[in-house]
Amino acid sequence: MIETAAVNSGRSMNAEIVHRLEGSFDEAPNPGELLSAEEAKKKMKQAQEGMKGTILALTIDAINKSIIKGQSEIELNFSAVAGNPETVGEDSFFSMVSPALNALEDKGYNVEDIGEGHFIVRI
Repeated sequence: MIETAAVNSGRSMNAEIVHRLEGSFDEAPNPGELLSAEEAKKKMKQAQEGMKGTILALTIDAINKSIIKGQSEIELNFSAVAGNPETVGEDSFFSMVSPALNALEDKGYNVEDIGEGHFIVRI
């Protein structure tokens, strides 16, 4: 999905990911505007949904780079992108990173949760 979008737009995968992240801020409230709690929850949910694809793309990129380097183990820091699980809430955090974790496990990678949003992936 990210790779196809990058090719179609003429951007690198990293540039496409940055473009998508920047786009997620387009829906941010105006400075000085106080949203209702309901509106805030809706915007947070939209942002979290958008992060799923970004996190998956970053995960694939990190794994592919580690393969090229000959590394059989890599540490992924999802909290750098999704926020700390304690801050965003465990349910919200895992909802954002689960597609990436499931994709890794489906492809036979061993994934270990080492806490605070960090995971060790072994080939």
